[in-house]
Amino acid sequence: MNIELDTKILQKGGLIVVTAGEYSDYGIVFATRALRDFNIEKAKRKFPYKGSFNEYSFGIWLIQEGYVEEVEVTEWALGNCGRKNELSKPLEIGE
Repeated sequence: MNIELDTKILQKGGLIVVTAGEYSDYGIVFATRALRDFNIEKAKRKFPYKGSFNEYSFGIWLIQEGYVEEVEVTEWALGNCGRKNELSKPLEIGE
């Protein structure tokens, strides 16, 4: 399913896991729960940043602005490029 972000309203209570990178650079940027309905693309346009967009700063800003709250998640990577199934440690924002 391909959803355009500019038409996607995130529902209050919904979980949002943002990832970035590929292969060895892949990782969870942040994991949160929506505190209210909002359009993530509109929120991104309100985000005050200079230069290039930074996902980590955006996640912290979403928390500070009351859009979301941080949640603890554990990622279980299955069949990841020759590694055995592994559980990763709980995520901390900005790791």
